[in-house]
Amino acid sequence: LPALSVGNNGNLCLTGGPDVSNLIYYDIEDLYSLGTIYIVNQSSPPTACPPAVGYTGYGFASVNIYKTMTLGGPGVTQPTAAPPAALSINVYNQGSNTGDSVTMTGQANLKAVVTALGSATLGGGGTGGAFYGALIAGSVTDGGTYSVHYDQSLQVASGKLMPMTIRNYNRPKF
Repeated sequence: LPALSVGNNGNLCLTGGPDVSNLIYYDIEDLYSLGTIYIVNQSSPPTACPPAVGYTGYGFASVNIYKTMTLGGPGVTQPTAAPPAALSINVYNQGSNTGDSVTMTGQANLKAVVTALGSATLGGGGTGGAFYGALIAGSVTDGGTYSVHYDQSLQVASGKLMPMTIRNYNRPKF
């Protein structure tokens, strides 16, 4: 798909497979969203986008983004029962490991497993933004209210020593 831009108060429904063995793959040049993204189940699709209140279906999808991903607004909305592994996102940052690959601002929500070649910035969160799942990136900057959990066993991933460092600390992290 070409670059996708979901405007403020806009909606985008992506269809996901019925289970992790039947992912639906999306290749997107660039993703920028201030609206709401839904991952719906192809086995029980909603009748409209956005899904009606009470729709609890979720799909399994893998999204490959060639450039960058920027989420603001509500972000990716999924039912509570959806596991983080239902959505995997790979951000290639045009093949560069420098610069921002992932940026989340405002009230953006995301429940996914994210791999980013460059850096990730979590700047916002407000009273409703949250990130659940896993994030592997060159560096992670948490400038908002997103909680960050660090798995120390990952510090030797890929044979490289990657210790976590805290550059600026002004509030408790849990």
